[in-house]
Amino acid sequence: MYKDGGGESCAVFNCFNNRKKIYLWKQSICKVHGDILHKDCPCIVPYSLHKMPKAEPEKLQWQRALHRNDLPKNVFVCSTHFIDGRPTARNPIPSLNLGYEAPIKVGRRLLKRKFVAEQKTDGYV
Repeated sequence: MYKDGGGESCAVFNCFNNRKKIYLWKQSICKVHGDILHKDCPCIVPYSLHKMPKAEPEKLQWQRALHRNDLPKNVFVCSTHFIDGRPTARNPIPSLNLGYEAPIKVGRRLLKRKFVAEQKTDGYV
């Protein structure tokens, strides 16, 4: 299982959590509880993946929160992006560490005549 592929991945920009990493974590040895595997020790799994709801209003809210329109059929978001660690009735939309800090702004191109006027005042032309 999980030889080459990453499995189901988190859809948030610059988040690289996926099912393969959870599987490999469970197969690794726990340093806290001695020489046993994580799947047998009482350690908590670092994150879990949650599937996007199929209902249209919630689905649109998830798409807006993720700033993505090109989502595949099965979309997963990891628990690190939810306030309660998973989608709940109080906080159903991912809202933490979504890969962007400020609203996306579209820049305006610099007008050529303004650029030429600035060069003349600097003494280049």
